[in-house]
Amino acid sequence: MLRYFKTFLVAAETGSFSSAGARLGLTQSAVSTQIRRLEEDLGCTLFDRSGKSVTLSEEGRQMLADASRIVALYESMKGARLQRDTAPLDLGAVSTVQASLLPRAMQRFRVAFPDTHVNIVPGMSTQLLTQVDARELDIAVLVKPR
Repeated sequence: MLRYFKTFLVAAETGSFSSAGARLGLTQSAVSTQIRRLEEDLGCTLFDRSGKSVTLSEEGRQMLADASRIVALYESMKGARLQRDTAPLDLGAVSTVQASLLPRAMQRFRVAFPDTHVNIVPGMSTQLLTQVDARELDIAVLVKPR
């Protein structure tokens, strides 16, 4: 439903399902379908349609502020989650992994998560396992102790 609210806001701003589609990367018919489904779900007509242009109906004008708040709240929640996800990552690793696998893995990780700082903590397998269990490390790459 969130996608439908976003489409509703863009269509209201542009006054055209075609223009809204162009901005959102959708076809005009996809925008029309999303708006129709939103109208069915809400039980009201959001737009007055005339040819290629659309204008907000009275109900659409009343819903506009609420739709905007819904989308803004979601974006705020998403932003807060991203901020939590960028907390430092404490990674323990045995020396053989630090020299072999870790450099390539860290390159890939930095591409996927450029804002996440990684603290690499060296240690022996048993020590690293104890630190993970104690939640002193988030993750560790180790060799199974014999």
